[in-house]
Amino acid sequence: MLCAATARSTPSPRSCSGRRSGREGSGTGFTQKDLPGKPDIVFRRAWVVVFCDGDFCHGRDWEQRRAKLADGANPDYWINKIASNRERAVHQSQELEAAGWLVLRFWESELLTDVEAIADGVARAVRLDRS
Repeated sequence: MLCAATARSTPSPRSCSGRRSGREGSGTGFTQKDLPGKPDIVFRRAWVVVFCDGDFCHGRDWEQRRAKLADGANPDYWINKIASNRERAVHQSQELEAAGWLVLRFWESELLTDVEAIADGVARAVRLDRS
């Protein structure tokens, strides 16, 4: 889930890409709590997981964002929180990959910019024979 700082009432990129991928007939599942990191979209038969990472909470353009946070309110909290999120995401991806999953991660702003292209890429990955 996107952090509260980026939550919105309009349809999320996550729900849009899931609906698009679901139309491909690929057996989509949402937010699988039994997998590390609770991927946003899971294609179990294809062993593909998709994460939709919020730009703020997952630290897109981290060096620039960290510099801005250092000048803002409660900088120690936010810098540590986002750094921890970034580190956790790396470990979760490594754990999933070690178990045989193909891990796809997309930034929130990428999804908002071109969800159709990303959904097409996900669909191609799901159809890919990785055996």
